Amino acid sequence: MSFVVEGAVSPVAPRHVETDPAPETPAIELHRFGLPDLEAKGLWLHSRLCSFLPDLAPNFIAATLSGIMASNEFLFLCAPRAVGLARITKRPLSVVPIAEEVFVFITEDAGVADGLEIYVAMQRWAGSLGAEELIVGTATDIKQSEISKHLGKVKMKTIYAVGVK
Repeated sequence: MSFVVEGAVSPVAPRHVETDPAPETPAIELHRFGLPDLEAKGLWLHSRLCSFLPDLAPNFIAATLSGIMASNEFLFLCAPRAVGLARITKRPLSVVPIAEEVFVFITEDAGVADGLEIYVAMQRWAGSLGAEELIVGTATDIKQSEISKHLGKVKMKTIYAVGVK
């Protein structure tokens, strides 16, 4: 089941005016997943993807991730305790792009905040590319309620699929 962040995806983070400032929390450093991250998180990520996609050959997963790292059609992000991948696509006969989470995985329970920041970055990236929605909840370690609380209103879409073999 997938969830969609409703309405136009804004490329700019909303401003909130508060009377009492919130306590300072350290910023979570996000960066594009690159070759150094393969050494640090590659085996863990490869293992997670192999268990999530058991029909794919491990060599295919590794080769695909290597190709995705340099592609502008994907946003492949790394945080200290999370990794996320999103892609931009279009529906047939539509000019409006759609952003779609491929996965957001966390390395430990304390990584939920890192994963949520990856979702915020995905939302900002999607908006900057003109997408009207970001499909989330496809392959994630983060509860839908947490995603909704962090990104705003989320609506549920049911997708039906039939086997072809």
